[in-house]
Amino acid sequence: MTIKKEVDGTYTVRVASRCEGKYFQKIKKRIKKKADANFYENKFSKLREEWKNNLKNKVLTWQVALDEYLAEAELTLAPSTFLETRSALLLHTKVWNHIPIEDLHKNMVLKHIQKVHAKNSESTKKQLAKYIRNVFKVQVDNGEIKRNPALGLKFSNKEMKNNRLIAMTKSEIQTLLKEATLIDHPWHDIWYLTYQAGLRSGEAYALKEEHIDFENKHIHILQSYDFKTGVIGPTKNRKTRIVPINTDFSHFLKQLVLKAKRDEFLLPRINDWKNGNAAKILKSFQKDLGIRETNFHSLRASFITHLLLDGVSMTKVQQIVGHEDLKTTARYVRMIASDLQGATDSIGISTSDLEAAKILTFSRET
Repeated sequence: MTIKKEVDGTYTVRVASRCEGKYFQKIKKRIKKKADANFYENKFSKLREEWKNNLKNKVLTWQVALDEYLAEAELTLAPSTFLETRSALLLHTKVWNHIPIEDLHKNMVLKHIQKVHAKNSESTKKQLAKYIRNVFKVQVDNGEIKRNPALGLKFSNKEMKNNRLIAMTKSEIQTLLKEATLIDHPWHDIWYLTYQAGLRSGEAYALKEEHIDFENKHIHILQSYDFKTGVIGPTKNRKTRIVPINTDFSHFLKQLVLKAKRDEFLLPRINDWKNGNAAKILKSFQKDLGIRETNFHSLRASFITHLLLDGVSMTKVQQIVGHEDLKTTARYVRMIASDLQGATDSIGISTSDLEAAKILTFSRET
């Protein structure tokens, strides 16, 4: 049955089929009118027949390639990432649906992205390019096309300033945590743990007592909370990792366990955190302290840069923080400059002193 009437009185339309070892499916839920349900059933049925004809005629259109990619991506991507990817591709590439992917060349892809995101930031264009590139990659891997036309697309970084990585200096972190302790700030435990373990916000939110191994001195990062869907799932790259803990941090965690009592999670369930206001709260406190205002991710970024400053190798840092690619870790290296600023001030020799010494030497020689 392609049209189903639900208990709430709405209709669900589902059209699915298999052909040539491929799977086709279209679903539309919460349709209020039967006439609208009939419309979608007819529309999806036509798309299915067109899809079958394309497969039989060996014509690989963008629609077919996209369906294949999404079926694969749903199994490998985190739920929120998959939804963002799917929405962006369905919305911004539907004009290509009937075009054979062999006819989609690099210049066409570039112009299309520039057009649909003409008023948006360069980072948004780069994100869409990434999604499109991944669709083509599946077909390259399948041997259907020789080259990926979305490779090597160039976008300017001039509009990405607001999205750059930000790390606090060690003195800024010390000021933040010290002052938060003195006034017993409700976010102190959250800030301290997030920084000390280099966690993503969702990983900190989902941390439980059972994830801490005090005997072997490490935290096992197994899961993450998705603030968009409200669901606890795997970490960003679906991999678990171990974060070592030092003596001071271990003592803090033991106190946190006692504070948490029988609660399911270690850190307090603050509504502003769950509702996406973590950055706002942090910035507000930083402003009160008179230090640089940053985003919530800066706690993790600070952990990474401070490890690198202390001489920990990039490969070790990569493992601790769970970066899938070493290039991601390398992005934090350039932020170290802000922590080094002023480090050579104490060895400065003024040019006036040098000039005086030169004059004195000259007078002695004459």
